[in-house]
Amino acid sequence: MPELRYAKGRIAESLKFISEEIREFQGEYAQKTWQDYQQDKNLQKLVDKTVENILTALIEVCGAVLTEEGIGSESYGAALKRCAALFGFSTEEQENLASLYT
Repeated sequence: MPELRYAKGRIAESLKFISEEIREFQGEYAQKTWQDYQQDKNLQKLVDKTVENILTALIEVCGAVLTEEGIGSESYGAALKRCAALFGFSTEEQENLASLYT
């Protein structure tokens, strides 16, 4: 498990943000159907923006962790995969996370 010194506050804030976005997503959009999404351009924008915010914050967390560990990454997907490996995720879980940005 990585030792996070400098990035600890930044990571904590990003994780708090992710939690809030997921909570909002569940409250606002969980009952919406694919048909609702397809028919409502405003809903599409809100859902897409929320998902983008969550993924961006997740990339920020992974970037901070990798930077603290002195590990580089050539893409967002690779950053997700390498970070997941540091935290002991299975190979399948690493691939699933990496696929979010491929």
